[in-house]
Amino acid sequence: MVNLNLPLRPWVPQWLGALTLFLIFIPTAMLNGAYTGSMLEVSSSLGVFSEDISMGYYATSVGMAVAYPVVRKVLDSVPPKSLLLGDLPLQALLSYFCTYSNNIDIIIVCSFFIGLLKAFVMLWCIIHLQPLFSPGNVRSEFYAYFFPLVFAMGQLSMALTAQLAYYYDWRYMYYLMMLGILVAILFILVCFRYARVPARFPLGEFDFRSMLVISTAMLMLLYVFTYGRVLDYLYMFLTLFFSSASTLTTTYLTSVLSVDSVHTNSLSLYLIPGFAVGGFACFWWFRWQRWRFRFLIAGGMACYALYFAILYFGVSPASTYEMLYFPMFLRGLGMMILVIAFGVFVVEEIEPKLMLTNAFFVISVRFTALKRRAKHKRFRGLMMPCWGMAYV
Repeated sequence: MVNLNLPLRPWVPQWLGALTLFLIFIPTAMLNGAYTGSMLEVSSSLGVFSEDISMGYYATSVGMAVAYPVVRKVLDSVPPKSLLLGDLPLQALLSYFCTYSNNIDIIIVCSFFIGLLKAFVMLWCIIHLQPLFSPGNVRSEFYAYFFPLVFAMGQLSMALTAQLAYYYDWRYMYYLMMLGILVAILFILVCFRYARVPARFPLGEFDFRSMLVISTAMLMLLYVFTYGRVLDYLYMFLTLFFSSASTLTTTYLTSVLSVDSVHTNSLSLYLIPGFAVGGFACFWWFRWQRWRFRFLIAGGMACYALYFAILYFGVSPASTYEMLYFPMFLRGLGMMILVIAFGVFVVEEIEPKLMLTNAFFVISVRFTALKRRAKHKRFRGLMMPCWGMAYV
């Protein structure tokens, strides 16, 4: 098996180290301060607007964006086991506060710091997953495995949240994530060796003033975009353009078919086969490199065009829930092809150090472009893997 360069104890085999890595990666990636899959249930329980839940959800992305400029300094200075055992319990504690807090402001603040903490663990996991997915350190091969996995987890998280909220209670998703983090901590304690060097946290190298300013600016911008429609002082053409497909699908499901929230969120699961096929196609496309790059982009755009065409000509009062399966597959296929293709294209000949340093701008741009799109149920899963895009 490939050596993942994990700080394992001498008796721990590589396969158990890989299992520990995924046990750390999965709950941390799915953890959030507010889950939009249970938005209706949380809004009813706490007596708040659905926009309040969205604000908490997006605040996690802001936290991750702000953290990335300093993540590498921390990873280079703090031993892995100390980092994980300091970060993961704090994430679980903040998730606990979100579970039992009745104050939406506290949930939003906790969501921001959850995103801040997630950035450190996520990048550590990405660095150690790369040898597993691409032993030759080929970026296109790594993306072909990594992005389908991340995007699929986003859809699974949304569907799972809706299921737990509908059949049990919206707090069960928090319980599940806290349990996953506790299991990860247990495996870390058993499988990872203790650091032989003292941890050195480079506080003097952090520009806290700039981090505070940019955090405030992004949260204020987030507030305007989130509450603009409710408070009737913002309505943009670009917003309508980005959310048109999601609005059509959501309205059709809820108003025409009278579908409940479980089936509405479960429809996103049909994106996952498209993600898998898209990752497979990009893997072999970049390995063979027999055709021009523009043909790959054209193929991804054609999937989107066919998706919109089916929605336009196929949606009618006589249509059924099942007729949306294939369009969702096409959207997942087109989305994954474009994400991987542009991910490889935009970082060509850029040094890894520069990519990581400017990850803040990568997340910020995607956050701004997709935030309003993710406002609707069909696109909420897009925001979860923003941290993964930072590694592009």
